[in-house]
Parts: sequence; structure tokens; C-alpha cells
Amino acid sequence: MIPDESSPREMDKMRSEALMSVGKEYIRAGRWADALKVLEKAVAFDPTALRPRLGLGITLVRLGRFDDARATAAEMFRLQPNAAGGYNVLGACCEAEGDLAAARAAYEKAVFFGADMAIIQYNCCCFWARQQDAERCRLYLERALALDATMNTLAATDVYLVPYRGEPWFEELVAFKK
Repeated sequence: MIPDESSPREMDKMRSEALMSVGKEYIRAGRWADALKVLEKAVAFDPTALRPRLGLGITLVRLGRFDDARATAAEMFRLQPNAAGGYNVLGACCEAEGDLAAARAAYEKAVFFGADMAIIQYNCCCFWARQQDAERCRLYLERALALDATMNTLAATDVYLVPYRGEPWFEELVAFKK
């Protein structure tokens, strides 16, 4: 369907997707305040979409707004019980607040319900990197890259993965060749 023939709802979904793409770039660049503004707009255009809420929840965590992030997760669960993104956001909240056992449980649920979502696998990789568990980090990075090979660019610059950058397994996965 061409834009002129689209319904207002379809137009709002397209706007939300476009804003989501911009929000993802801001997240990758660590521009959290900019990401927040854009992702809030993306959610407003498509209140039933889960992807913008996942980005919004992670952004809220990075800004230290844990109550707002938890409310975002709750809204995700209202929209879809067992939403992988909701568990991911809860895991990030718990981890940031120092409750690693609860974070691990939430991330495990995120991976279970989001087995086909590269970003969920990647976020779990980063959790294990922060826990200094190279094997689990590697496992989830492999899964993320199998689902979306373009995530190698994110892995190449992610501060959480710095300790593994010289490792042969990391270079092989992320396609760094010397």
C-alpha cells in the first residue's frame, strides 16, 4: 500500500518504526536523553508496539529512572503476557540496583520467551560479560549473531565487551581479522 492510501493507523505505525530506527541509533551512540525523546514519540504513535517500549525501557534504566522502566515493563506485560522485552527491562533494572539473582532470573525468562530476538540474546551476553563469565558471554553473543549478523558492529564498540576484544573467539565471532 502506498502512503497516500494508508489508514491513519498504518501511518502511525510507519512513524513509530521510523522513530524507533532513530532511537536505536541514539542508543548505540549512548545519547540517552535524545533516545528517550524519540522513543517516547515512537510509543505514542504506536502504543501497542513492543519494540519501541523495549528501547524506551532500556533507555530509562540507563538514565537511572527505574520506576519508569518498571512501569514500561508492566505495560509490555499488559500488552503481551511473558513479553521477552519486559523481562529484559526488569533484568536491567535489577542488575542496576544490585540484585544480581533477580537480574539473572529475569534475563533467563527474557531469553526463554525471546529465543528468536537477537537483541535479547545480545543483552544477555552483556549481562554475563559484566559478571565476567566469558563462556556465557560467548554463548549469548554467538546466539545473537546467528540471529542478526549485523550486531557485530554493536559488539565491536560495546564497552561491556572490551575485556574480550583481544580474545580469538571474540575476533572470530565479530569478524575482526588481523
